[in-house]
Amino acid sequence: MGKVKIVLADDHSLIRDGIRLSLESHTGFDIVGEAGSGKEAIAVVNKLHPDILILDISMPDLTGMEVAKVLQGQCDTRVLFLTQHDDPAYILECINCGAKGYILKDTQRAELIKAIQKIAAGENYFTNVVYEVVMKNYGSAAPSTKEEKKTVVNEDGDLVNLTKREREVLKYVIQGMTSAKIAKELFISARTIDTHRMNIMNKLKVKNAAELVKKALEQSLI
Repeated sequence: MGKVKIVLADDHSLIRDGIRLSLESHTGFDIVGEAGSGKEAIAVVNKLHPDILILDISMPDLTGMEVAKVLQGQCDTRVLFLTQHDDPAYILECINCGAKGYILKDTQRAELIKAIQKIAAGENYFTNVVYEVVMKNYGSAAPSTKEEKKTVVNEDGDLVNLTKREREVLKYVIQGMTSAKIAKELFISARTIDTHRMNIMNKLKVKNAAELVKKALEQSLI
């Protein structure tokens, strides 16, 4: 496997320099380009086709969310938001725009590296701080020990139930874990996990991981 190609997009050159210094010593990463505005980020990504775009929310001319929306329909570059914003509304909007990760600018270098590696491997990465902020605002992350089912509303406005096991699987899916890893955590087969995944998405009537994460966070399903 070759190096992970990365583009940095932030309107402050000092911040881009700091990120570059944090990452360029890692032998598995290659910083191939930079951008100081939203439109420039789109142009650089379309020209260089990086694996990952590390993107801030607050950008000139186009916001980070607008950039992510455009790129979602144009290329396979995965977006990792690196921002100072910990507002749940921002987090949910970024997820809805196709973000594969969301971490805060005060994170440690080790976590940034971990996030990049996870996303490059096809998983999602949302820092624990982000989960805590969202859950604080949208409800408790822990299901009641007496609760076997959770009533939620799907995309058609219909009431549906998620079983306790489905909620357990959903928690790990949102963390970006593969079926094989979830199976090890829950001591069941990967095939069973795949069945639970399909059942959850069918019940909630969502089409992809971004929609699933958005629905889960909005309705406090984890």
